[in-house]
Amino acid sequence: MKKILAIVLFLTFGIMNAQSEEYTKSEPEFKADKTVFNEKSNTLQLIGDVEFKTDILEFENAEEVIWNRNSDEIIVRGIKDFTIDGSVVFSDNPDTKTLHYKLGSKIARFE
Repeated sequence: MKKILAIVLFLTFGIMNAQSEEYTKSEPEFKADKTVFNEKSNTLQLIGDVEFKTDILEFENAEEVIWNRNSDEIIVRGIKDFTIDGSVVFSDNPDTKTLHYKLGSKIARFE
């Protein structure tokens, strides 16, 4: 009986965890002056006045975004601030304008 209860609890929490991870990796919304898709590398390049929004990350007025759809990694150039998980983040260094982020993550890195 204890084994059955343990299995039921394991499956229940496993399903709940899978659902929450799926939620954080939903398809982003974006808008840009120009969009270029490279089918061979499965990358999407957004150029000019880029707005980008996911469940966790949001920014606007970026110069360029490169989204590797295989790895779900994005590189954002020409960005001064963004919102991640509800908190606004600003670059401390005016020369720092490149953001690295993996979709679904709550961590972003400025360079």
